[in-house]
Amino acid sequence: SSHVEDLLALEQEFRSENCGICWDVGHGHCQGVDPYATIMTLGKNLKAVHVHDNYATADLHIQPYAGNFCYDALLQGLKDSGYAGYFTLEAFCTPVAANFCFCNRKAFVKDGVTYNKVQMPPVSFKIRSERLMLDTVQWMLDAYEM
Repeated sequence: SSHVEDLLALEQEFRSENCGICWDVGHGHCQGVDPYATIMTLGKNLKAVHVHDNYATADLHIQPYAGNFCYDALLQGLKDSGYAGYFTLEAFCTPVAANFCFCNRKAFVKDGVTYNKVQMPPVSFKIRSERLMLDTVQWMLDAYEM
């Protein structure tokens, strides 16, 4: 859940040093939640952040900056709250495998012949995509001196 009150109530039920809140920025974005206000309210209870992007219409888990999430609100909130927890990328890198989860990319068939020469790009493209995401997150954290 991205509802602050629900997250805080759940965390209070456990009352353990080993339990904390993980806030998913994409879920919050889809629900219209203010990232800065959420982070400030969660305060020391926030132990992890799942970072990805979307267009506030569906939880797409796309790469940062491929959607319209406001990362300045996120990072300024983390900085102002003294956050020292995990900053976890929870995004699909591109290209996504043809048979992975939601993708289900179909081959083109014409006159009984299957054409799938570009069905799945090489793994080296995926590795470059993952590197881009890591570099992007490092740039974000450096910009806010975190």
